[in-house]
Amino acid sequence: MSAKQTILSIIKKLEFILCKTIDKFTEYPLRPIDNYLSREPIRQKIPAIVYQTWVDNSFGKSHLKELDKFRSDNQDLSFILYDEIAMNEYMFNNWKEHQIYNIYILAKYGPMKVDIFRYCIIFDKGGYYFDINKGVNGSITELHDRDSTGLISFEGNNNLILPNERVISKVKHPDRLILQWGFGFEKNHIFMENIIKNICDSYSLFKGKVFENPKNAILTFTGPGMFTKTFFETLENNNLINISQAGIDFNGKGVINLKGSHVRYYSQSSYANFSNNAIVD
Repeated sequence: MSAKQTILSIIKKLEFILCKTIDKFTEYPLRPIDNYLSREPIRQKIPAIVYQTWVDNSFGKSHLKELDKFRSDNQDLSFILYDEIAMNEYMFNNWKEHQIYNIYILAKYGPMKVDIFRYCIIFDKGGYYFDINKGVNGSITELHDRDSTGLISFEGNNNLILPNERVISKVKHPDRLILQWGFGFEKNHIFMENIIKNICDSYSLFKGKVFENPKNAILTFTGPGMFTKTFFETLENNNLINISQAGIDFNGKGVINLKGSHVRYYSQSSYANFSNNAIVD
């Protein structure tokens, strides 16, 4: 490491310590958020419930305020949070006889487990999934018709694997990755079934392999890479005209990082900080 790189590394660490110290006064103590059950759930094909996850139910003041706003903007939907213990129990109780459960157990990183969990619970129950640090400004249900069987959106990032000619005209943004930090589907949707199958079929390609950048490997294996690939394949082989395709970042209404959501990483290091590791045994 050069002298310049060393200095920049020290500055970055000092900035982190300073931010953490300030947050100790402005964001702490961490508090839980209660599940919210809608009094007037909307009637539609996608069940009126949003599932979210985090390691535990502890959030900073600003993050809690943003989560409350997200719920307030979507009072026609219920919101349920699964922590790590609840996720593990759910996967054991509902998927222990399936290969995907073994991959879930053998996964070395939390985000990979959460990827698998979101597909399994949306396949089982239907509804929406949103990462705990993200959201939408406004109503989720206004982004699709009531008879839609699914809702997807697109990242701003380019997709390097384009769909074939039979599919490309059916995709709103074929040159972009389909985001999977927020989506919704009816129960037993074939797309969710297919992505679970594709992860199982691809397991041998990732088993025990060490990656210089584990995060990128996870994005490919269980994240938006696999999500996009599977959507294109499913679209090619099935008639999915009832899936609503919102524009990039939910027509510009998506919130990529809720204010204060970074505080959760003080107790749980981001997987982006790791290198030269396997992602699954």
